[in-house]
Amino acid sequence: MAAFVLVAGPIRLSYPKLMVFEGDIMGTAYHVQVLVPLWWRRERLERPLEELLERQVMIFSTYEPESELMGLNRDMTGLARPVSEELYEVLVLSKALYHQTRGAFDVTAKPLIDFWGIGEQDIQVQEWPSRSQLGPVLELLGMDQIGLGRDGYVQKLAGSVHIDLSGIAKGYAVDQVAEWLLDQQMNDFMVEIGGEVRLSGQKGDRDWVIGVRWPGQHEMRPLMGLPLSDMSVATSGDYQQQFVLDGTVYSHILDPRTGYPVLSDLVSITVLAKQCALADGVATALKVMGVEEGLSYVEQRPEIEVFLVRREQDGGLVGVPSSGFPVSQARFFEDVQILD
Repeated sequence: MAAFVLVAGPIRLSYPKLMVFEGDIMGTAYHVQVLVPLWWRRERLERPLEELLERQVMIFSTYEPESELMGLNRDMTGLARPVSEELYEVLVLSKALYHQTRGAFDVTAKPLIDFWGIGEQDIQVQEWPSRSQLGPVLELLGMDQIGLGRDGYVQKLAGSVHIDLSGIAKGYAVDQVAEWLLDQQMNDFMVEIGGEVRLSGQKGDRDWVIGVRWPGQHEMRPLMGLPLSDMSVATSGDYQQQFVLDGTVYSHILDPRTGYPVLSDLVSITVLAKQCALADGVATALKVMGVEEGLSYVEQRPEIEVFLVRREQDGGLVGVPSSGFPVSQARFFEDVQILD
């Protein structure tokens, strides 16, 4: 579920016309707005855009049995094999994030997800597992089990390694669309896939405005509006499911470093970066890292800014921005205490 709403302003007739393209991709929806010359016909962009998005599905989807990623997952030989440029680039970024976040971002975590039964109708674990029970599962995890050659070859050093790129692939697909539009000399656009957004130029005579949703699964009102240009935004909130075990409520977010569910007061994450794939991956990692560890990581990465929201024991919300996040430009629609 997308964690943002787009706050749209009117387009004056003197400006180029706005084209909107929408559809389904990777189990979610895409939404593209692009300002084009008045004489452009829709067909000039529509079919090439659809073909580009279809290619992303056939590379990254875990729901499409014939996707390139699923073919790699089925390969148990342990031999190096060539992959597409797109898949290679995402695996390189995924491995970099894995090491930068000390394992909080891990695209090989599916065995752990299966162990707990996350995504199933009912959680499979009926009692709190011991470290010895989790040990064999954790041995199947880790990006160090994936070798990346400089020649575009990928080698699963353990044939049983399963790769799931759902925490970064949507952002990468957004980048692919954005770069294609720039190649077409289109400089004013918004591309969004499943809540991951990249903005370029302006919408008319003003910046694009992204509205971050109020935390809560059924809430649709905005918490914060933020004018942006030439920037990517990835958002995440406490919309995930929860489960109760031994009287304690846990989220469905698992820490691949420990094997256990995350206990966190973090309810909303907004990440800014030039590249949407980076923003997407960092947002995924921050759900595991939490406020303190997450901020410590971000402050060492000048290409990333974040705005985190945590819920206090009294139910109030506290905003925790990184040092370079443009808080002064944001408009808050609800009462949120901002930490300096």
